[in-house]
Amino acid sequence: MQIVKAVRQNHWRRPAVINLWLGGAGTGYYLFSFMSSLLDNATFDFWISAATGVLSVMLVGLGFLILSIELGRPLRSVFLLRNIYKASMAHEALGAIVFLCAVIMGILTGRPVFQIAAALGALTVLVSQGFIVYRERGIPFWNTPEMPLFFVVSGLFSGYGIYSMANGQHLASLTDPAFFLGGICVVINMIAWLMVLRRARYVEDGAVRQCIGHSLMQGLVFGMGHIFPLLVIVAGWLVNQTVAVLPSILFFSAGCCCWIIAGLQKSLVLRSGGFTSGIQR
Repeated sequence: MQIVKAVRQNHWRRPAVINLWLGGAGTGYYLFSFMSSLLDNATFDFWISAATGVLSVMLVGLGFLILSIELGRPLRSVFLLRNIYKASMAHEALGAIVFLCAVIMGILTGRPVFQIAAALGALTVLVSQGFIVYRERGIPFWNTPEMPLFFVVSGLFSGYGIYSMANGQHLASLTDPAFFLGGICVVINMIAWLMVLRRARYVEDGAVRQCIGHSLMQGLVFGMGHIFPLLVIVAGWLVNQTVAVLPSILFFSAGCCCWIIAGLQKSLVLRSGGFTSGIQR
C-alpha cells in the first residue's frame, strides 16, 4: 500500500533534455566518425573533416547554451568546475571544454593527437551524462547501472544518425566501415533500450511504467529507430551484392530517424524518472 504517492519533480525540464540530446549527438557524431576513420586507417593516418568538427562543436555548444540560459545566469556556469573531483556535471563540463578545444586545434593543425584528445573528451561527456542521471538521489528508476551504459550507447546511436544524414552517398558502398559500425550501434542501442524497459518493470510506481512503456512511444522507438534503419542497412548490403546502389535518400531518412529517436528515448527516460520516491507500506 502506498502511503505517500510519488511526486513528479520539476527540475529536469525540456532544456535539460535538449542539452543531453544535442550534447550527446554532437560528441557521439565525432566519436563515431573517429571510430570509423580509425577502422579505415589502421596505421593511425586518419583525418576527420573540418565540417565534422564544426558540426559537432555547434551541437554541443548549442546544448550547453540552451541549458545555461534556462538556468538564468549563463556566466555562473564556470563555478561547475569547483567540485571537479565529485560532481558528474563538472566532469561533463570539463570533458566538453577539452572536446571543444581539441576539435578546434585539430581543425587548425590537422594533427591526430588533437583528434584523439577530442575523441576522449567526447567519450567523457557521454559517460558523465549517464552518471549525472545515475547519481540523482531519490529517483529509483535512474539509480540503476543501466543508465551510464544507455547514455554512451545512445550518443553513438545518434552520432551514427547524423553521420548517415551527412554521408549517405558513402554509406551506399560496402567499403565504408561506418556501414557495419552503424548497424552495430543500432543493435546495441536496441539491446540497451530493452534493458532500460526491463528495469522499469521493477519500479513500484505505476506512473513510471506507464510513461516509459506507452505503446505508441515504443512503436516509434522500435519501428523508426531500430527496425527501419536495420532494414536499410540490410537492403544496402543485399543491393551491393549486385551492380546497383541503394539510393542515398534512404540512408538520410534512416539517419534522421536514429537522431530523432535518440532524443525521444532520453525524453522518455527523464520524464519517466521524474518521480521522487513515494512511501510504501
